[in-house]
Amino acid sequence: MNLTASKNIWDKLGDLDRRILFWAVVLIIAVSLIHPLRLPITVSERVKEAYNFVEKAVKPNDIVLIDLGTGLGPMPETMPGLLAITRHLMRLQARIVFTTGYVSPEAVVVIEEVMDKTLRKDPKFVYGEHYVNFGWYTGGGTAIRRLASNWKDVFTRDWYGTPNEKLPIMKDITGADSFRLVWHVGPETAWVTYWKLGKRVPVLVTYMALNIPTWLPYYAAGDIYLLGGQRENAEYEILVGVPGPGVPAMDYQSLGHLFVLGVVVLGNLGNIRRKLRREQQ
Repeated sequence: MNLTASKNIWDKLGDLDRRILFWAVVLIIAVSLIHPLRLPITVSERVKEAYNFVEKAVKPNDIVLIDLGTGLGPMPETMPGLLAITRHLMRLQARIVFTTGYVSPEAVVVIEEVMDKTLRKDPKFVYGEHYVNFGWYTGGGTAIRRLASNWKDVFTRDWYGTPNEKLPIMKDITGADSFRLVWHVGPETAWVTYWKLGKRVPVLVTYMALNIPTWLPYYAAGDIYLLGGQRENAEYEILVGVPGPGVPAMDYQSLGHLFVLGVVVLGNLGNIRRKLRREQQ
């Protein structure tokens, strides 16, 4: 009883059930999503570089390829960029072609969601004329090389079974030379090999933050423009001027990290205090 009575705040924190901390993190995330704080976000030079290039390079009726090289798992990081990129291209009145070489057709579900939230909401953009979903291809780098040479070697119809001849946009697509740029969301370097280096088509890449080191050598060599992780995708949202899921995500990331940092600091202070107390006894 005396031991319990002598416990101070540090002892109580040290004995705190860790599940309370987990629920605290969940609460912080939930509150931030429901009521975003709009914490200030500084746009990095790499993101400005990518945005400015697209802004200057893409003209009305230019054709842009958005290739999805990943599935549903990374979407919390990559979806903000996908939506922001699509909205940017819509504002520039570009025509958009969607494809995916991911190992599972689940990526087509992501493409459908992107179109539902952007292109299909604007009646000015007509499917088959201003945008098209060719869906899934197999073959990895080999298919990407063949797309660069002759698009019809890989795709003879869109994802819904419509033949190329019935898609007005296909009148202007033969191979890589038909595209103003490629925006690849994923880890596939064949886009650099066969489209940027082989056909001189600019390549922009978006992927998870943990894969930034993989792409940095290509960026340093001037072969790609690069957005890495949720943070830089949120920055692109800001530049486009239509904040989506990325900006509020930065709130819960920042607050969650601050909370964890605070818990670590308090834990270390409590540990130091206990050591000092033992030395004094």
